[in-house]
Amino acid sequence: MIYGQHKIEAMAERAGWTVDHLLNGGRKRELNTVRQIIMYVLREDGYTYKEIGRMMGGRDHATIMHGEQAARDAIAVQDAIFAHWWPRANREPFPPRP
Repeated sequence: MIYGQHKIEAMAERAGWTVDHLLNGGRKRELNTVRQIIMYVLREDGYTYKEIGRMMGGRDHATIMHGEQAARDAIAVQDAIFAHWWPRANREPFPPRP
């Protein structure tokens, strides 16, 4: 889970926010989009919904499932806000998961 936490910290830094602001900063679309990207990336790394929920401030597994699906949908339709943040999530260096 340390690796997953590192990704959350890296995305917060790349967005110019603190981790606390990213996880608890409200429902602004930009924040939600970045959170959904993180959920998607962590699922792709093999974390369970429950593990991601714990890393994301105690969110319920259903919230993580919804966020991951929202990210997948945004990828499919090439959503403009998602497209703005996706390269930052996909950019190296994220060290390989041990």
